[in-house]
Amino acid sequence: MAKDVTFKSSKAAVMRQHEKNIGKCLTALGMEYTANAQAEMDILIYNTPQRGSYVRTGNMRARQTYQVDAQNREVIVGNTQQDPAYPLYVTMGTRHMEARPFMQNAVNGGYSDDYRAIAQSIMGEGFD
Repeated sequence: MAKDVTFKSSKAAVMRQHEKNIGKCLTALGMEYTANAQAEMDILIYNTPQRGSYVRTGNMRARQTYQVDAQNREVIVGNTQQDPAYPLYVTMGTRHMEARPFMQNAVNGGYSDDYRAIAQSIMGEGFD
């Protein structure tokens, strides 16, 4: 005796979960970038002898941030320092101070394996 078999597509559920995992992944990568940028600031700025008359307040370190743009599948990293150019001056340098590339180091430094592991872990998760 033959039975009729009906197949139901799970494509919509799989796609929803995939999009959810992408959002989780981008958020986790933004958090990791922030931690790495703060660590790089500690190495390049806060753990070096102070030069000049400026005062290290920690404001730039505390204002390191990220924003997830899930629609474009990207993480926008930056700093909410009152003077938006200041972190750029620090990372690129000026004629009065050498570059302290904490932003580039946090993205391109030795952290790529960490970013990859986060992405693989989250994107490999199953359904909630």
